[in-house]
Amino acid sequence: MLMSSEKKKNKTLFERMWLNTLVYVRPVMLDGRCMYIIHAADGTPISIASGRESAFAVASQHDFSPVSLH
Repeated sequence: MLMSSEKKKNKTLFERMWLNTLVYVRPVMLDGRCMYIIHAADGTPISIASGRESAFAVASQHDFSPVSLH
């Protein structure tokens, strides 16, 4: 089933909006400590936090929608 051009346009707009707000939080070991890196949807590191909760809080404070990555 083919999508109309209007539906394709709306889908593309939705995907762009989602990619601009979605970030993922990933745990990493740095100098023997578990830290949490906040990444943009494209994988670009944005920030780092000392705890999972603080990483989610920082992301939310900057109008991002954080998700966990295991």
